[in-house]
Amino acid sequence: MVMVENTEQKKDRPFFRRGRRWLLIVGGIYAGYAATVGLVIPYFASDIFDWMLADKPDYQIKLNKLAINPFTLQVSAHDMTLEYQPNPQAKSIKQAGFNTLDFNVDVWPLITGQVRLPSISLQQPYVLVDIDTSGQLNWMKLAPESTSSQEDKHLTSDKKESVKNTTALPNVLIDKIAITEGKVIYRDQRLKQGKDVTVDDINLSLHNVSTQIGQSTALSLTSTLDTGGVVTASGNANIAEQQAKLQVQGQEINLGFIQPWLSSLGSNLKINKGKLMWDAGLTWHPKSGLTAKAKKIAVQDIAVTTTAAWTASLTDAMVKDLELVLSKQRLLIPSIQVSGPELRLTLGQDGQPKDLPFFPAAPDEPAETTPWQWQVADIQVSKGNLHLQNQQITPAVDHQVRLANASVKGASSDINKPITISVSSQLMPSGDVSAKGEFNLKSGATHWQLNVAKLGLAVASPYIKVRRLKVNSGQLGSELRIIGNLQQPDAWKVQGTLVVSDLQLANLKNQRLLSWQSLQGDQLNFSMQPLALTINELALTKPFIDMQINRQRKLNLLQLASEDEQQTTAGEKKASGEKKNTGSKSEFAFSLQRLAITNGKMHFSDESLVRKFASDVEKLSGYIGPIDTQQPKLAKIDLSGQVEKQSPVSISGEFLPLNFHQQANLKMHFERLPLRSLTPYSGQFVGYAIKSGSLQADLHYQVKDNQLVADNRFVIRQLTLGEKVNSPEAVDVPLKLGIALLKDSRGNIDLDLPVKGNLSQPDISYGGLILKALFSNITKVVTSPFTALAGLLPEGSEDIQQLDFKPGSYEIAPAFQDRLHQLVKALQERPKLQLTITGQANELLDSKAIAFQLLEQQLQQTYLKQNPKLAETLGKEAFELTTLQRQEALIGLYETWLEQGRIKSLAKQVTQDAQQLAAQLVVKIPVPPITIRSLAERRAQAIADFLIDQYGLAKERVALLEVNTLMKLDKDNTIPTLLGLQVIGEK
Repeated sequence: MVMVENTEQKKDRPFFRRGRRWLLIVGGIYAGYAATVGLVIPYFASDIFDWMLADKPDYQIKLNKLAINPFTLQVSAHDMTLEYQPNPQAKSIKQAGFNTLDFNVDVWPLITGQVRLPSISLQQPYVLVDIDTSGQLNWMKLAPESTSSQEDKHLTSDKKESVKNTTALPNVLIDKIAITEGKVIYRDQRLKQGKDVTVDDINLSLHNVSTQIGQSTALSLTSTLDTGGVVTASGNANIAEQQAKLQVQGQEINLGFIQPWLSSLGSNLKINKGKLMWDAGLTWHPKSGLTAKAKKIAVQDIAVTTTAAWTASLTDAMVKDLELVLSKQRLLIPSIQVSGPELRLTLGQDGQPKDLPFFPAAPDEPAETTPWQWQVADIQVSKGNLHLQNQQITPAVDHQVRLANASVKGASSDINKPITISVSSQLMPSGDVSAKGEFNLKSGATHWQLNVAKLGLAVASPYIKVRRLKVNSGQLGSELRIIGNLQQPDAWKVQGTLVVSDLQLANLKNQRLLSWQSLQGDQLNFSMQPLALTINELALTKPFIDMQINRQRKLNLLQLASEDEQQTTAGEKKASGEKKNTGSKSEFAFSLQRLAITNGKMHFSDESLVRKFASDVEKLSGYIGPIDTQQPKLAKIDLSGQVEKQSPVSISGEFLPLNFHQQANLKMHFERLPLRSLTPYSGQFVGYAIKSGSLQADLHYQVKDNQLVADNRFVIRQLTLGEKVNSPEAVDVPLKLGIALLKDSRGNIDLDLPVKGNLSQPDISYGGLILKALFSNITKVVTSPFTALAGLLPEGSEDIQQLDFKPGSYEIAPAFQDRLHQLVKALQERPKLQLTITGQANELLDSKAIAFQLLEQQLQQTYLKQNPKLAETLGKEAFELTTLQRQEALIGLYETWLEQGRIKSLAKQVTQDAQQLAAQLVVKIPVPPITIRSLAERRAQAIADFLIDQYGLAKERVALLEVNTLMKLDKDNTIPTLLGLQVIGEK
């Protein structure tokens, strides 16, 4: 037994010895593994990292603690950082790191080839994304140099696809990944300010992270931006099938974080405030690519500006149900809603908007082969405001437009479909403007309905070129249909009605100048090609115009424009006249069938007079038309009214509206016009007030080719002058004489005043209107009184206002003696008239004639001295020298004066020529002024004596007036003596 046992024991010893050996080997290996994993690797971890970054000397990894459980494969790392030091003198930059990293590996699945991690926990991770001034990303510096890109060049597309399909993902399963309190800093050193954007408090949770087909990974993310706002995401992803579906939301994102990038791009736009929110679903599929569906994308409380000249803000804007399919390049937006937009815009002095936002032009990129398809079904804008300041005008003018609502429907990339637009707004302080229409981008065709109601016109005052005129009130209304083509500027047409009501224009003193209750245009048609405007009827109700002559005798309506504006207008008229002279036709065609006036009024006043004059024409009603610029037609006019509420006035006839000087035939009738009211004019211009009297006038004007032929009849009844008025402007004419000459036995003055003239040289003056015309004719009678006696004188005898005398003579020519006889007969028919005679002389002509008379006397005396016997024979008897005798006397007188020193020695050829010698002697004979005056008096007295002595005219009927010796020469070198008439006893 013993022997057997020993033998068996001996047989078992090698087995036990081998077992112990294997146990020792396995234990040693395990102990080595445990020591290596649990002690060596953590201890030399920093050295391992340094070895990994051996080719990156500027980078360093610092790890405070690394613990690995070799039995459970639990790994825990603490306070790990990746630092970058660009140079030894620079401070290290923390590029990445974390506080704690924990994970463990399930050992047993490794046997089956699966890597399973129950959990990964990363606490307080930190990542810096830094772009330097050259645009290089900091993480690219860690990328190893690889030749893979070079190798890819040698691979065909088929080989690439084969490599892609044969590359299988490892079997990895991570039950849970949790990242908490993470932080990502984005830094762009190209920016001048605000270089850092921090995404803080990042919490990411992943469940069931698997690389196996059919496995879905759940994702949940929350993060916070340091500038304000929260971004969250949740969803599922399939790593093996490369599919993902996420729901991403953003809340209260402050838009100010993009300001540094705007500034770096060179844009002048500044984002003062604004918040962005979205709720979008993102789907990725290898075949369909990225698809985004946003329930809403909203911005709120946005305010942007460039300068004070341009600001914009927005209360709320929301995009609903947006769908983006990237692979198909398709964008669909069912609805965009905008609320509370506000824009402040400034127009500079050059008329261009100031300080508009601008962005640098993007570099040219190759055109896309496949165009995007997009559609925005409905855009709604409400509660908007536009503030416009126009600095073209001094001082600047502010306008405000309130947008009630606006809509745009049907906008899409399909330009064949029309886009419909509707706008409803209010122009402050009053005025509703609405428009609705559509246009086609491809054809350019468009049509609109524009309605304007109660649009205040007072805001138009600063835009009136006449700066001394302002619009106090007025409202514009219209219903217009606009048809046109965006691609054809000449295809536009406008049809409808236009109403301007309660208009009042005033001067800077707020005095009403022009107004009306209503101006309504019916059946208005405007077209661009041809350029034309046609109106069926303009109805003008209760128009009013105030015409005033100020103390400087200037019409108020002509003084509304400043001197610069008047010069500009004059220049425009001159240019227009030059254009007309070249024969060019007006390109603008205007046609008005009828202008109807109801209950109009005109106020006229004249403050240039000593006594202010004022008069009203009221109840003016009637019509004018048609007016056509392209087809010259005679327009009929039929107007009637009242002057001073008691004197009817009417205007009728026809004329060419745009060329009155070419053809017109007008009749005007005034009845019972009281002359007493015209005393301010009579006192100012003729020096008398009017005590009583009335006027009836019938005026008939016919114009043909600038030639005016007018038949005017004035009947003045019972005109009686009042007291004399001292006025420096009064015409110094014997008015009472004129009245006495014109009045008939019934006390009426009936004047027929035919007028002819050339209207191409009009003489326009502003004065007493009808009264001025009357007194201008009376003035003619007074200043030419013999005209009034024309009916009492034989034909040809009325030209007796002057008698002509030869120079140096006062003898009445026989041709005038019979005219004087006829004048005496006419004066006997007018016993209240007195003839006035004004003797005249001309110093030059009469002096020369008298000097020759004196020379002839001295020549006779000289000749008689030379011939004493002839002197004794003739005695005092007059005689005339013969030519030889006169020559002998001239030489004798010359020699006598030469000895006396009265004349200098003359050339021989002069002394031998009687005519030249006489001319030299006569200038040495003085004629005193008293001799000239005496000649003028003798001429007047000769006429008076002739009338009294020859025709028995009473002495009191003749008055000699002060002579005139300074008169100008007549063409025939005769000296006229003037005759006149005056009332006996009047001076």
